[in-house]
Amino acid sequence: AYLSSLYYKAAKTAGIISLTKILTMEKVKMIINSSWFKAALAGGAAVALYISGNMFYSGIALGVGVRELLLAFKS
Repeated sequence: AYLSSLYYKAAKTAGIISLTKILTMEKVKMIINSSWFKAALAGGAAVALYISGNMFYSGIALGVGVRELLLAFKS
């Protein structure tokens, strides 16, 4: 919230970025940093690695995805 207000003040004085763009970027940042997104991304990487034949790295990516999924349920 504090960082958003700093962005807003800087953008308003500069006249470069509108408030809607700042709020949109905050929403995007919130989605990308969520555990659900990280788990889905790691799961997608695990599937891609499995299809390409890299079983070891696929298992590592799957483990990271499961860890992130469990962290999402924790909070």
